[in-house]
Amino acid sequence: IEVLQRSAVKTVNNTYVVVTTPGGDREIRADTVVVAVGYHARNDLYEAMRDSEKIIYNIGDSLEVRNIMQTIWDANQVARAL
Repeated sequence: IEVLQRSAVKTVNNTYVVVTTPGGDREIRADTVVVAVGYHARNDLYEAMRDSEKIIYNIGDSLEVRNIMQTIWDANQVARAL
């Protein structure tokens, strides 16, 4: 797993994500994106998407602020349940 620090998601679509990094914009092929940021739980994105047709899971900092390893464990549990 590659962890990008000091970076921001610029664009997300069905096949890739554009991320602005200190070294410039990067296009990363992905069908799943996990974002872990901040020190306060914020689930605005989850709430905005919860009624969409997509399958949505609220994990990581959106659910409760913890460290990246706990977020990876949450993602692992979701993936195993699919």
